[in-house]
Amino acid sequence: MKRIILFGIVIFLLLMVNVFTVVAEDAEEIRLRIGGGQPVEGFTWIESINKYFIPYVDKKLAETDDYKINWIEAWGGTVAKVDECLEAVENGLLDISFVGYVFEPSKLSLNNYSYYVPFNVRLLELDQMVEANMAMYEKYPELNKEFENYRNKLLGLGILESYNFATNFEVKTMDDFQGKKVGGGGSNLAWIKVSGAIPVQSPGTQWYSCVQTGVYDGILGHTLMLDTLKLYEVAPYITLGDFGAVNAGALTINIDYFERLPNEVQLALIEAGEAYAYGNVELEMEKLSIFKDKLEAMENVKLTVLSEEQRNKWVNLLPNLPMQYGQKLDDMGFKGTEMIKSYINFLKEAGADIPRQWFTE
Repeated sequence: MKRIILFGIVIFLLLMVNVFTVVAEDAEEIRLRIGGGQPVEGFTWIESINKYFIPYVDKKLAETDDYKINWIEAWGGTVAKVDECLEAVENGLLDISFVGYVFEPSKLSLNNYSYYVPFNVRLLELDQMVEANMAMYEKYPELNKEFENYRNKLLGLGILESYNFATNFEVKTMDDFQGKKVGGGGSNLAWIKVSGAIPVQSPGTQWYSCVQTGVYDGILGHTLMLDTLKLYEVAPYITLGDFGAVNAGALTINIDYFERLPNEVQLALIEAGEAYAYGNVELEMEKLSIFKDKLEAMENVKLTVLSEEQRNKWVNLLPNLPMQYGQKLDDMGFKGTEMIKSYINFLKEAGADIPRQWFTE
């Protein structure tokens, strides 16, 4: 009798296991390792992944319940630092990551094009940047191909808001920068130099301490980074001049992994990439508006908007960066000049006021 009861219990447990297995198998679980060099908090291009990209994929797949993503997140450089993300996806350390173009000037030379067209869109008109850059990737498949050379597939663009200054000295005209040391990075060091300032190559992680200790007198950085890093505490003079927004990076996935995924999941990821691009800009404009109000209300911060006269003076003193970079890409065998011209035209078509006629000088 005891054996019969024991046998019955075993059969019941096996049936229960089978029931739970069937329930679990209703939605096939797919693991995706997603991560990058920056933390989620305070970095809009990463925060937008959790706010727009991941929820979009989950919601889309929930329509059929055939598949469910098990997201394994690794932000803040736990798997890959900011300059290692392209390689991390290529080598399969991460399935999905945010790749910053500025950290890959050689491997992603084509995709760095937006850094060489400064003074493009205004602070709260980032939707123009999305439209122009979406048009670029549609017209020039070689932009995607450049990623594919490193087994990365582009999913969505990461547009970052305009660069502006935080300094420990008051700014009324560009002449106020004469002899001052200003931190920055990449191609925007050329933007600093024409003012008479001394440009200093420096990563954002060092900005606060370097201004605080007098290594330099201010920085040129993305506007929301001034808030994230609380730079106004050591550089309380904020100068808004709309020096230029950029297509700063992209959300990518390992091609080999992507091609093994079911069609339904592939489609969800592609659609989510577009939702991410527009969502990121929406989040940035929302935060920019709040940050601007915050600065205006702070007694120990002086917010200055660079006059149109000074802004035009600044842009006209710059070397012809778009033409120079276009020619550099031409020499590398790309349609560089044509691409840069197209980008400027796409910006204008989107409504951007480009203050200098770069290719008619």
